[in-house]
Amino acid sequence: MSTNKSSALDIDLSNLAMLGEGLVGHLNAIRESTPVFWSDAQQGWFITRFADVAEGFGGRLPLSNVRLDKLAFAAIPEAEWPARVPLLTTATPAFANMTDPPYHSRLRKPMNNAFGKSNVETMRFLVQRRISQLLNEAEAAGDVEFIGAIARPLTGSTIMQLMGVPEAHLGNLRDWANAIVMALGTSRPSAALLEEGERAMREMDKVFTAELERRKGAPIEDFLSVLAAASDGEDGLTHAELLGTCVNTLLAGHESTASTMAFGVAALAEHPEQVAYMLSHPERKLQTVEEISRYVAMSASQTRIAARDFEWHGQTIRRGDVVYLWNAAANRDPRVFANPDELDLSRNIKESLVFGRGLHHCVGHLLAKLQLGEFFPAMFERFEVEVRDHPLDFSGGYAFRTLSSLNIRVKSVHGRRSAA
Repeated sequence: MSTNKSSALDIDLSNLAMLGEGLVGHLNAIRESTPVFWSDAQQGWFITRFADVAEGFGGRLPLSNVRLDKLAFAAIPEAEWPARVPLLTTATPAFANMTDPPYHSRLRKPMNNAFGKSNVETMRFLVQRRISQLLNEAEAAGDVEFIGAIARPLTGSTIMQLMGVPEAHLGNLRDWANAIVMALGTSRPSAALLEEGERAMREMDKVFTAELERRKGAPIEDFLSVLAAASDGEDGLTHAELLGTCVNTLLAGHESTASTMAFGVAALAEHPEQVAYMLSHPERKLQTVEEISRYVAMSASQTRIAARDFEWHGQTIRRGDVVYLWNAAANRDPRVFANPDELDLSRNIKESLVFGRGLHHCVGHLLAKLQLGEFFPAMFERFEVEVRDHPLDFSGGYAFRTLSSLNIRVKSVHGRRSAA
């Protein structure tokens, strides 16, 4: 295997929580050093330039999305999987974002209509009403932990409504999400992390199994009814596939958006001139969301596995090699974005890789953009925001960066209170 002379640039993803805001700077340095970087720490390839990451997403290269192989669960002997982690090892490989065609198409088909434009638009009033309620509560409190008090209740209740999951389970979302993210999004997860992921899977399995049974007898217009129907027939989805689809939709449908909200609030609090621009240009909601999402780099990386040997920028990628497509670095590429390390809400982005590209473009991107587009102006039209955490309290996943908490103080701004 080839190596780089500049080993000082390497990143040990098991220490990501320590890197925090330093991650993007490290990736920037790698990007400007070489387009295809061998990481000794990760025993895989880092791809960091926009054109190359886009090519990796595009489907032309022999890169497979089937990445939950035996190594992902290697901390537990395979013979013990049926007893210790049966759901984690059978349901997570059925996540649509971890599969290739034609299997991918079979899993994604029920999701396409649920997250289509017309269906998502029906959620706008619910989102606006929920934002108003949560901001009222925040104003009364003054000091709040943003993720627990605002971000997760908003995004969690939204995805639950869309899916048809009773909101009584909202309080479990943080625990479930943390357990699954640490089990699947951590480099070389320990046996303890895998077993925590299995525990969360068992709890979610009970909820979804009961709800799907209800839909079989009395279907309604929600995502779970669509899934219940998709389990019928000889080629219907199996229990593991149904569970995998439900878990992936519930967690990805709120966790990534909640994290982008948290990072976005922290960024805007430090950029009052950008807040002023946002509030004076309400017609640029979509562009605002795109630029904040690009800048905060919540969606940092997607991994692929080389399906066969191939050459890329003079490097030989071997079959079975892990390839890290760093969209966080691609979205800071000066070849595409002027002054890429600056938050600039006047920026007109032709394309970013926040939501991926091609076959695995995020199916829930419209729902995420709707929530973020409604939330950021409502929050900063109404409040001055002071972030109390210095530095920010980063969690340990590398694919989707998260914060363990975000403590803020809000102060109502006279004359800017939202009419909502």
